[in-house]
Amino acid sequence: MHAAWSTWLVWGGVAAVLLFWGVGAYNRLVRLRTKVWSIFASLVAQLERYAAWVAEHAPEPPPGNGPPRAGDAWSNLRAASAQFSASLAAVRGKPSDTPAMAGLVAARAVLAMAWQYLDDETLARARSGQPVATLRSEWEAVNTQAQGAERAYVAAVEVYNRAVRQFPAVLLAWLFGFKRARVL
Repeated sequence: MHAAWSTWLVWGGVAAVLLFWGVGAYNRLVRLRTKVWSIFASLVAQLERYAAWVAEHAPEPPPGNGPPRAGDAWSNLRAASAQFSASLAAVRGKPSDTPAMAGLVAARAVLAMAWQYLDDETLARARSGQPVATLRSEWEAVNTQAQGAERAYVAAVEVYNRAVRQFPAVLLAWLFGFKRARVL
């Protein structure tokens, strides 16, 4: 009788340790995922400032029935901004959606390329009428803040993804559907 009791006690202790470990590991994964989503929401808010800058400063296309003139830097920037905003909307709240994140990365590269084609003469035609140096400074401020938010996001994603890949937490991640997040 004594041996059966001690065997039950050992197996009960092992089960209790596994249960408490599982609850703790699950809570850690939830906490890390929540942090990633929270920081991603902050990053999205910073990235939305690019489109706000374009909306504020890009002159309206000339009235007419035809499409914008090919090679017009402001038209290219408006189109890139629209694509970027659509990609941002598609990925909002879903940092683990790899195809949507890949679309956002591509749209951001197109937006950066469109910005590079704005020379001083083109910037001087901005709707806001601000000096070229001010426009460049504002764009760089948006860019700097977005990069800071992106660094925080990347750091949080690395911690979360490492936790999701660790054994034995990887079993809980698989069981409860924790997916790895993607960086920009």
